[in-house]
Amino acid sequence: MAKRRARKRHEEAQASKPESEKAGPQALAYLAAWTRRDEGGWKFNKTRQTYLLKFWPDRAKIPNDDFKRLLPYLLSLQGPGRQRTLEQARGVAEDAEREDREEGEAQAALEAAGTAGDAGDGGGEAGGEEGGAQSEAEASAHRRALLKIKRARALKVMQTLVASEEEGADAS
Repeated sequence: MAKRRARKRHEEAQASKPESEKAGPQALAYLAAWTRRDEGGWKFNKTRQTYLLKFWPDRAKIPNDDFKRLLPYLLSLQGPGRQRTLEQARGVAEDAEREDREEGEAQAALEAAGTAGDAGDGGGEAGGEEGGAQSEAEASAHRRALLKIKRARALKVMQTLVASEEEGADAS
């Protein structure tokens, strides 16, 4: 009996998997349709909006051109959704800044350890270790670059939403 339930859960998970793989392209198509909403054919879809609001910090899921289209879409958010997105942006910016700082400290420690290792006897297998340290340094630099992009996106979202709130307050 337990095997049958486990198999059924597995089959249900497999059945829903392709749909989740389609979610990204469908959300981006939804966003593109929103930008052309004056032409008709756009209809609000909570699932697509949720995907966009959840994954906007991720450059792999929301490419740069689509992110630029997302900013005006965010201005159409109302009430709690707008406030949650602003709070999310603040959190993403703070987390990315903290992670970047930690990554920088780790990278500096790695470089310092590598420099201390170079002051040794000059022989041995330093070449193999140096290549590993170099690739780790490159990986660290790549992670830091992605964190900077994530933070920049968060700041842009915050700037967009706060500026529109201020304009609304000025108009009152």
